[in-house]
Amino acid sequence: MNWESRLHEQYQVKIDTSTWNNNESLAGTDLAGANRRYATWATIFSRQPGGLPKEQLLPRIDIAYRDQLPASMELAEGRFPERQTEALALSKMHWGYYYNLGGGLSTVDLTPAFRPRIRAQTLLRMQMINDVIEAIIGPDKAGTTLLDFACNWGGFAIDMALRGVKHVTAFDFKPDNIDKAKRLADYMGAANAHFDVQNVYDLPVQYRDGFDIVYNLGLFYHVTEPVRLAKITYELTRKVAVFDTIAHKEPFSGFILAHLSEQDFARPGMGELRLEMHPTYRAMIDLILFAGFKNLIEIAAVPGDEYPEAGKELYFQGLRRTIIAFR
Repeated sequence: MNWESRLHEQYQVKIDTSTWNNNESLAGTDLAGANRRYATWATIFSRQPGGLPKEQLLPRIDIAYRDQLPASMELAEGRFPERQTEALALSKMHWGYYYNLGGGLSTVDLTPAFRPRIRAQTLLRMQMINDVIEAIIGPDKAGTTLLDFACNWGGFAIDMALRGVKHVTAFDFKPDNIDKAKRLADYMGAANAHFDVQNVYDLPVQYRDGFDIVYNLGLFYHVTEPVRLAKITYELTRKVAVFDTIAHKEPFSGFILAHLSEQDFARPGMGELRLEMHPTYRAMIDLILFAGFKNLIEIAAVPGDEYPEAGKELYFQGLRRTIIAFR
């Protein structure tokens, strides 16, 4: 007698697993349906008076958005006259993020309708992260090393390399992303930026000595092993790490299980699986501390008058958070 038969005999419960693969016998429990129900619940709750509050549990640095290119992007104007063919080729690729290429070209020219918002979000993130980190390391910049986890298009790594950090290493598990990053770095002359095709859970031995600064940007919510990811970040960090992630506002320490559509999963910045574990704000803090980091400071975005469609920006809604973590 098998276990199911014993269970049925003992408790008079019949278990029918014949239709579990298509969830017919478990109506309403499929992952896509769960996503829709959560989205509906979150939307309804957000419309209630006060909605879910944006908790603030850490010391905070407020960064007001400025419609101003970083110096690294301004350098593109000087490189464009002699490398127009390369700039044009880069502008015809799908990126999803903004980088000025000079001569009126950019990495979001294929989606002109979204250009203002994508441009603003990219500049805001660089002001929140790269500007703040540059200010923290100060005169030590020329002797500092930086590692960028899951660097996607490589923009943050390239920007820091051009700001004068001694050496920047960046990796992503998608070869297409690394190809774009290398091409952009070459165009911009960021010779001190090195890019690898690697998986964060299987890094080569040469990474094990660690880096002064580690960027964990836009990765924390694309994984299914967040505890392991937090510990790897700590192990590779000598001084300071930056975590930037979607963080849900529910006031408990836990995770929201997200299931991506095939269309979303195909985007350049997605993870290995269509399943993701999105942390709440409190879980984000708890995991960073559990990994071993001692002092945490949050970087909070302030929209300012120049930010387009500010109501759609997750940073301003408190649904995306950025934390500096010191060893």
